[in-house]
Amino acid sequence: FLHLMQPVLRYAFMNVLGEGFGLLIHGCAVKTDNDGFIFVGPSGSGKTTLAGILRQDKALTVLTDENIAIAEEKGKIVIYGTPWPGGGRIASPDKARLKAVCFICHGRDNRLNKIFPAQARRCLMQEAVWDAAKPQWVGNKLEFLQRLTRKTDCYELGFVNDPSIAVF
Repeated sequence: FLHLMQPVLRYAFMNVLGEGFGLLIHGCAVKTDNDGFIFVGPSGSGKTTLAGILRQDKALTVLTDENIAIAEEKGKIVIYGTPWPGGGRIASPDKARLKAVCFICHGRDNRLNKIFPAQARRCLMQEAVWDAAKPQWVGNKLEFLQRLTRKTDCYELGFVNDPSIAVF
């Protein structure tokens, strides 16, 4: 029965966030102490691979390998794991204050480049999960993304598929 309810619960959750309280993003997320980091990219960019590597580092908690809830609480951007894991089957109900957003891709070496907020907003909008039948949400999303990218550092992250990325 629960597997039949998953899509309904996800849609309800997406609706609450869609009313202006935040976003549901296709990506993976980790936390160290209270700081959270999200890793976003299209299918095949390495989100599940990265989550699997980072999961082995005992200093990190992987919140999700598929869907990240992002909201604003008391003026701070906060991320949450969700109950909808991806191929790595990683889902945690934990939360963290968002420290950085990384747009990921596989690379020959680990590299990190800061990007401008406008570019980050475009990339995040492409990976946002929302109901296209509700165009009124577009304004809510854009306003939220502006606040998020003003308060959060955003980067492009190329990574090697080995444990060196956790240290990096």
